[in-house]
Parts: sequence; structure tokens; C-alpha cells
Amino acid sequence: MFDNKFIPYHCEFFKAGITAIIKMWLKNDCKESPDDILEIIESEYNNRT
Repeated sequence: MFDNKFIPYHCEFFKAGITAIIKMWLKNDCKESPDDILEIIESEYNNRT
């Protein structure tokens, strides 16, 4: 998708997103199952072409 340009920036962007999802999950007392959180994270990656 990005012709292998700026890969370190893309990695940081996705790591920040995963961290934000996990922090939100923890802040909300882990109401969703770990499998649900994994599904959310995977859906964010799978929607990238």
C-alpha cells in the first residue's frame, strides 16, 4: 500500500492504535473478552489494503 516507504512511521502508528484499544479496554474494566478485543484489533488491520 505504501510502496515500502516510511515503514517505521506506519509501525508506530499501528502500535499507538493497539495501545489505545488496550488502554480503553482496561479503563472500561475489561468488559469485552480478550477474543473480542483481538477481533477489534484484527479488523483494523484487515481493512487495510
